[in-house]
Amino acid sequence: MPDTRALLGAEVACQSGDWQKNIQYTRFCYTDVLALYYAEGLNEGKVPYKDHAVEYPVVTGYFMGALGLPVHAYGVKHPNINQGTWFYNANALVLSALAVATAAVILRCAAAGRGMRRSSRCRRSSS
Repeated sequence: MPDTRALLGAEVACQSGDWQKNIQYTRFCYTDVLALYYAEGLNEGKVPYKDHAVEYPVVTGYFMGALGLPVHAYGVKHPNINQGTWFYNANALVLSALAVATAAVILRCAAAGRGMRRSSRCRRSSS
């Protein structure tokens, strides 16, 4: 069984964004989320689509701004925090909540399909 302290140490190294000697690849922790916080200027308070062009779909850009701008504002008031880590954690939290909600909807629809629970949102069409 792996040492929990070693796993936590790897997690912190991945989360901090202090990626030297390509550890983001050798420890399998690269994520666009952390890189985009800086690449898209969110760390400078830039608003996607308003202050600069964004190569991602509109909903993705708005999502980046909706999480990145409050993190930046908080980071301005508290300069000792790692804004990239906060942005990463905010994304992880929100995306996890959305994943749970999606799974709940799918399970509800699957139950409705088996006749276990009637739901107008999940009924099969009668065609």
